Amino acid sequence: MENKAILSEVRDRIALITLNSPEIMNPLTDDIRNGIIDLMRGYKTDTAVRAIIITGSGRAFCAGGDISSMKTERTVDVSRSYFLDSVNHLPEVVRDIEKPVIAAVNGFAVGAGCTFALACDLIIASDQAKFGIPFAKMGLGIDAGGTYLLSKAIGLAKAKELAFTGRTISAEEAERIGLINRVVPHDQLLESTEALAREIIALPRVAIGVTKKLLNLNADRTLDEALELEAFAQAHCMALPDHLEGISAFLEKRAPVFKK
Repeated sequence: MENKAILSEVRDRIALITLNSPEIMNPLTDDIRNGIIDLMRGYKTDTAVRAIIITGSGRAFCAGGDISSMKTERTVDVSRSYFLDSVNHLPEVVRDIEKPVIAAVNGFAVGAGCTFALACDLIIASDQAKFGIPFAKMGLGIDAGGTYLLSKAIGLAKAKELAFTGRTISAEEAERIGLINRVVPHDQLLESTEALAREIIALPRVAIGVTKKLLNLNADRTLDEALELEAFAQAHCMALPDHLEGISAFLEKRAPVFKK
């Protein structure tokens, strides 16, 4: 694509999106955010793509919002519309795509960069990565879905601690409190993340898509509502050839050959 601040490629059914403004630590400018959204929407319907990895170049995964643009004075109504019509679309598109999205956090993931990583389905972090929610230090509340995503990941008490202090934590602490899935050596970050993606895409596409959608939907539903949605999704999966192949492979004690 034309925007050199975002690099993208597809390698053997895995799309890799790299934020590529290392000199300014990969901020989420409007152009960058819109570019990511456009890529994700394209990958959503691209049958050649089964999983998406997002990473950054240089010292940062993403250093958050474009602070220089925050000097622009806006009315409350204008700012609210900006978030509803622009900023909020990024976590929405990541959640909406029925393919696994994995953040490979190579360095600093702070502010909206941290909430962007949290919007992804899984987070694999380099042992050099750092995480922080320093919105209060800018006189701001949390945006880009952070108030929802942070408390879901680590619980309300820990979410308040990170949000109220604005402190930055190591990858090891982030893993310990449940903010991320795994820490790996820095030079093995993409290799480890791609290995995880390949493990996932070896399974049936529809089953993974349905599972992602249900886990996201049912996190905020009653048990009865969850059971109803599960019944519908399971009935759909059971009617597909991959289900029969999975049963046959199990009974025949062989590796399944799922539809690509």
